[in-house]
Amino acid sequence: MAATPNQTSSDQTAPAGQRRQVTVLFADMAGYTAVAEALGDNKRLSRFLFETGYAHIFACQAEIGRQLLDRSKALAKADGDELAVAYADLGFMWHRMFWGQPGEARDSAQRETGKRVVEVARRHSDIWLASKAQLANGLDYSAWGRPGESRAALMELMAMSRETNDPRPRSMALWALAVTDVFSDNYDGAIEKADDALRICLSPIDRMAAEGYRMVARTLSGQEDEVSALGGHVIRKMEAKSLAMVLPPVKMTVGVGNIMQGNMAKGVAMVNAAQAEAENWGMTFATALGNKFLGEIYLQFVLSDEKPSLSVMLANLPFLVRTLPFAKKKARRHLQDALEGFQGLNSPADIAGAQYNLGLLDKAAKRNDRARTSLLEARGIAQSVDATNIISNADAALAELGAA
Repeated sequence: MAATPNQTSSDQTAPAGQRRQVTVLFADMAGYTAVAEALGDNKRLSRFLFETGYAHIFACQAEIGRQLLDRSKALAKADGDELAVAYADLGFMWHRMFWGQPGEARDSAQRETGKRVVEVARRHSDIWLASKAQLANGLDYSAWGRPGESRAALMELMAMSRETNDPRPRSMALWALAVTDVFSDNYDGAIEKADDALRICLSPIDRMAAEGYRMVARTLSGQEDEVSALGGHVIRKMEAKSLAMVLPPVKMTVGVGNIMQGNMAKGVAMVNAAQAEAENWGMTFATALGNKFLGEIYLQFVLSDEKPSLSVMLANLPFLVRTLPFAKKKARRHLQDALEGFQGLNSPADIAGAQYNLGLLDKAAKRNDRARTSLLEARGIAQSVDATNIISNADAALAELGAA
């Protein structure tokens, strides 16, 4: 069945239950919208369109969400309602973070919108709007490979708690800082911040985010023993809350955890499926992120000195026969594709991470000059955006290579 003008391609592949929920929501929206329009209540209608558009963005119904936000903003502008305009702009910030086209236009629009929304929210003493916009500022910097600026923006969010005596901005800032640490490979720091967030979180959404990224950090650092059970629990909770747009990296992480625990073919299949899902949703980072995960998986097969136990080898024999002879080739292909993808997205920390991993691959192959070049490039880029873990890891690898 072809998509209607009100559907995205992801509607066609959504589970039947999710499609029924969307159908019911559209029926409810149509009825409420008709009533609000008949009453001439543009203020209430604009807010309703924002709320439903915002929910669609988080549920990866991105085009529907954008159209609803467009209409919300148009009504608000016609009424001269700057606060309602700011609410619609908040929705656009989250859309731009996950579906924006890379480039200076996206970046400047995001920075200008974020600053404006926070200013308007402060003027109207709307702490929810101000904190959500500042959260979006911080996470956008993190998602687009600028961890130093992300941390600075999230510290401003934390300061909102001191200014207002409201604990929620602090709890949001803590779990978002955990996200930034995960993206920067600082897993111990991420676990610590997620734990701090969980100690003070009152919002179920904030608790879910903190639990989710705590699980991600513990899994990627090899500290989580119950990846399948805990990961499945986190994924089901996020699906129940229609937080689809954060699912791909979570699912990829659970795939990595399965590999670590000896379910190798299943783990790689989960990463591939999560990448395909994100690509189907049209998410800007989908392909590069999938290649990053896959490249790092195959790189570990190349670098690891540990041999799996006999039982694990027997359980994964077909996968190992297909993979081990070609691990270097697969690692290089995926890491090179990730590098090119992140270069196209202009995501500096991710570019540095891919360069670092390619340097490790060359180092393992005794191509020391190529390895040194990649590691030095990775270090320079990482230093420009304060990606501290990549800097220290590159320094350690360079020290092992010795002087040129």
